[in-house]
Amino acid sequence: MARYAIHIYCDECSAPHPMGVSVVLNDGPPELASVAEHYAGKTVPGTLNLMLRNCAKCPKTGKMFQQWDSKKIFIAPVAG
Repeated sequence: MARYAIHIYCDECSAPHPMGVSVVLNDGPPELASVAEHYAGKTVPGTLNLMLRNCAKCPKTGKMFQQWDSKKIFIAPVAG
């Protein structure tokens, strides 16, 4: 099991932002990957699925946003 940070792409400022949360996964990718890419044809684990519905604040616009497109939601292994 490894810990993964969640990053989401902001459509308004066109940049990815860390959500500031992480999740422990059994079958996460070895490097940054979109949820759509890594879980293509597989079921997204429940804990990750819950985290994906959280809102984030864009540091550039100051606005809260939510990303529903799993191609624009990324998971990356956390060092350590």
